[in-house]
Amino acid sequence: MSDTKWKANEPLIMQFQAIGRALLMSDMEDSHSGNIARRWVDDTGHERIVITSTGSQKGDLEPSNICFLSAKDTDYGYYKASSETDIHARILGLDGVDASVHAHTKDLTIVTFDDEEKPNNPAPFFPVDPLGFYQMGGLVPVDWVAVPSGSKEMAEVIPKRLEDHRVTVIQGHGAFVKARSLEEALWLACISN
Repeated sequence: MSDTKWKANEPLIMQFQAIGRALLMSDMEDSHSGNIARRWVDDTGHERIVITSTGSQKGDLEPSNICFLSAKDTDYGYYKASSETDIHARILGLDGVDASVHAHTKDLTIVTFDDEEKPNNPAPFFPVDPLGFYQMGGLVPVDWVAVPSGSKEMAEVIPKRLEDHRVTVIQGHGAFVKARSLEEALWLACISN
């Protein structure tokens, strides 16, 4: 992607840095895991998907770790963005969604493990605290996929789950959150964990 197609926005970069630090400090990410994404309209009026680059250190994001992609056109030559960009693009395409976060929510991921033969349909997670139960609509769906990182199966399952839920979990991989803002996405990830 040519540098002339977009111009970085300092407040947006600072927002990504703050959310990245909060995810790391709340122990929902290790140093280089997860994704942060949001819809954004640049100074020229073009809608963009802004997403962290693959393997970027969320607690210490540099402007070069944040990718600005077209929300409408596929850029086949741009490989720096997260391997789960297509998943986030589909989440951001849902009505009323402007932000998404994928967090390796350690506690939530651990409690969704089971000893069942795979493939299977894991049971949903039922939050036991009133706030979590209320915010999650009573449950968090859990799915098992054969390839739990950036797979076509995930790109189909996750957005479908998020049509009716605020958070969904891929067993052994972590939570995906839809929200109206990055701050809300962080809050929902924390509540779900």
